[in-house]
Amino acid sequence: MKTTLDLDMGYTTSVQSISRTAARRDRDTMSPLPANSMQQEERHDDLNALLCTAHELVTPLTSLSVSSEMLAPVLGAMDWQLATDLVQKIRRSTIWMRWLVDNWLSVAEVDRGSMSLRRQPFDIIDVASEVRAMLEPLITQHGQQITVRRRGPHSIVTADPRRIQQVLLNLVTNASKFGGEGTRITILANSLGDRVRVSVADEGPGVSAEDRRIIFRPFTRAREAIQSDKKGYGLGLAIVQAIIATHGGRVGVQNRRGGGARFWFEL
Repeated sequence: MKTTLDLDMGYTTSVQSISRTAARRDRDTMSPLPANSMQQEERHDDLNALLCTAHELVTPLTSLSVSSEMLAPVLGAMDWQLATDLVQKIRRSTIWMRWLVDNWLSVAEVDRGSMSLRRQPFDIIDVASEVRAMLEPLITQHGQQITVRRRGPHSIVTADPRRIQQVLLNLVTNASKFGGEGTRITILANSLGDRVRVSVADEGPGVSAEDRRIIFRPFTRAREAIQSDKKGYGLGLAIVQAIIATHGGRVGVQNRRGGGARFWFEL
């Protein structure tokens, strides 16, 4: 499958078969490996992917465990307000885990060209607010703040709300990862006639011109991510692009004048 769309800086990128891209990455410039060495390299890549996934699951699993342990005695004491809060935390952690699993399922769907959508009209501000609530433990841990704003008369789109939630989770998680301690993240929905542009802005180092050309490719990580040893496997933005392309929309990235990056998509 190959769907082409234009990016913000005038570059063009494609939704490629992720597994084929993975098999090719870094090998064009390498000497051929013996079969057993190549198999060892592929097993090493698979292990890294599993380790990254396991690491990402730790936070929501911890939240689920702690909230569940606190819930039982609270129910006995009939403290319904605290019980409600804990149930909400359990729900958000469950949704977060579903997002992590969805990302890996999306890899297979993009590879097969079988990604399906369940379109319906909804207010993207509602989805953005839910994402902010889901990521509250992560944001609080880094002393960050998320602001959700609307510009223009409306922020209604016709799309698959679960897929758009997945897109925003990937973008906001990236913004948190690269924004730094105590920084702000802004989600803005801007109505542009019959389209809505949604942007996620951070206060991090921004994205170099070189990285803007490749950052949406699967298994590709920005130089800043590699140099800072931030965990990841280079799939989040590729999945964002695939979902938006399937909706017939556009994605892009630009640097902010005051510092940081702004990732956006239009529906």
